[in-house]
Formats: sequence, C-alpha cells, structure tokens
Amino acid sequence: MGVKRSQIQNLIIYIGDVFGITIGYFLMSHIRFYSDIYGVWAQDNRVIYRWLVAIFVLTIVYLVIDPNQNFFKRKFWKEFWANFKTNLITAALMATVAYLIDDARDYSRFIYLTTMIFSFWWMQISHMIYRWYILKYRPYNSITRKMLIVTTSDRMDEVVRSIIKEKTWNLWVTGIIITDKNLTGQQVMDIPIVANRNTMLQYAIREVVDEVFILIPEEPDEQIQKLVQRFEEMGITVDLNINLYELDVESGSKYLNRIGKYPTITFAQREIPLHMIVLKRLMDILGGIVGLLITAVVTIVLGPMIKLESPGPLFFSQKRVGRNGRIFKIYKFRSMYADAEEKKKN
Repeated sequence: MGVKRSQIQNLIIYIGDVFGITIGYFLMSHIRFYSDIYGVWAQDNRVIYRWLVAIFVLTIVYLVIDPNQNFFKRKFWKEFWANFKTNLITAALMATVAYLIDDARDYSRFIYLTTMIFSFWWMQISHMIYRWYILKYRPYNSITRKMLIVTTSDRMDEVVRSIIKEKTWNLWVTGIIITDKNLTGQQVMDIPIVANRNTMLQYAIREVVDEVFILIPEEPDEQIQKLVQRFEEMGITVDLNINLYELDVESGSKYLNRIGKYPTITFAQREIPLHMIVLKRLMDILGGIVGLLITAVVTIVLGPMIKLESPGPLFFSQKRVGRNGRIFKIYKFRSMYADAEEKKKN
C-alpha cells in the first residue's frame, strides 16, 4: 500500500510556496499602508480578497505547468529559471484577473511587484534548503523507502552508481544482494553487500525492507517469477527489469516505473491516492484522541487497582515488529509483576 511519491513532493513544496507568497503579500501591504494600516485592514476587505486571488492563481499554475519536475536533481540555474517562470506566469495571470474584474486601477503596483519579487526569492532559498535537508536526512526519515538491490557481481557498480546518482528524494539503498557470488561483507560505494542468493530471503524477513530492485540479466524467467512472488508475499514492493514485464505474477498492481536510469516494471500490493492517505491519517488522529480520552477515564479506575495489586510502574512497554520489519513500542496497563520478564528468564 503506497502513495505516488510525486504527489507528496509537490504538495509539500506547494504549501511552502503558498506560505511564502502569503508572507510577501501581507508584509508588502503593511509596508505600503503603514501610515493607515488600521483603516486598510478594518475597512477594505479587498486586501484579503486579492490575497485569495494570488493563492488561487498560484494553485492553477501548479496544476497546469507542474513546476517541480526533477526537483531534487535541479542545480542553481535550473532552479532559478523554474522559479522565475512560475512567478512570471503567476504575475501575468494575476494582472489578467485584476483587469477582468475591473480591479486593476485600484491595485497597488508596489504591492503587486514586490510580492512577486519576494515570492521568487522565497522559492529560490526555501527550495534549496528543503532539497538539502531531504537529501541529507533521507536515511533517518520515516517516509523514506528502504531499498535492497539484487543484481550480479559484474553489474553491481553500474547499478549502484546509477541509482544513487538519481537522488530520489524518498529512497535510500540500505544493502546489496549479489546472486552469482558470495561477496557478503564487502561494500560498493559505502553500501554493504548484505546477502547472497541463498540468504537474501532470510535477510529481507529479518531487516527493514520496503522495496527491492532486481536486475539479473541471465536469470531464467521462472526463477525471477518465484523471487518476485516471495517478496510480494512479504509486502515488499518489487521493481523489475522492464524486459520481464510479461511475467505472470499475481499482483495488486503492476505499472511502469524508473529506478536510476533503468526502466522497470513495479509490482506492489496497492497504490493509494494521496487524498485517501490524508483522510486515513485524519481518522487515525481523531480515533487516537477519542482513545486517549477513554483511556484517561479508565486510568482513574484501573490505576489505583494496579498499584494496590503490586508495586511498580502503571504502564508496561514492549517492542513489537511492524510494517516491513520496523520496530515500534506499545504501551499498555501492566497486568504482571514489574519484574515478570526477569523471572521468566530464570
């Protein structure tokens, strides 16, 4: 179960750009009308109205031209041109809207121009900081997909170099599996070779693995099919050489993708639209709040009873295995003696 990565990326950058144009607009309005700021805010609701127009126009620009293509691979001048184009089109559309609704005569040219200049430099600086932060802290980000590369010894350098060079914002290669030799313990570009053909499934079960990229040119189709099936049964997304697209693997979804410079066919259980992920998260938060309120009431009753039964902490915590091998902590009311784990060992 996943969400299209570009949707998350565009949404985050879009929110940041909306924040920037909002700061710029209200800051420039304050500077322009400083001597009569109370009168402007209290009597002229067109200040808010024009801000809403600016946000609406920026949203349309995002939907039409998609200004964040190849965002994480852009250098300074490509970033400069993309932001300049976004703000130029936004400014032109805002001027057009002002003309069409007969608001152009009363619109402050100072606010209009300085807001666009502020927005451009906000995008230029905030995009660079965001790009640096995401790429630097990919290994520690909870939404980063932890990937294994499955390939052969003669292709491993080429494959690893290509995938790392791509700078995919939510992808981090955690290990390499070599199928034709036992090179476990060695490294390729500081990435460890963690398993061979015989031990790769055990490794995938034991460690955190979200995705597997497979490039094994000489492998028989039936062997590849079995391998894909096993990884899919573990809930792991599989990216496979596109030449093997005709493999008869039962999968929740199968679509064209790209990993590094390699075209792939991706096998995944299900691809979830972004709005459904957001809705689910809101339901999780709401359910969590309700659960906490109920727990607070129950704690008033159970707390004293647990304390009277035996000394020790009220709650018990324990590590459990979650999705794709991730470790998380659960907390529950203690139902045993505080030293029950130690007694059980003895």
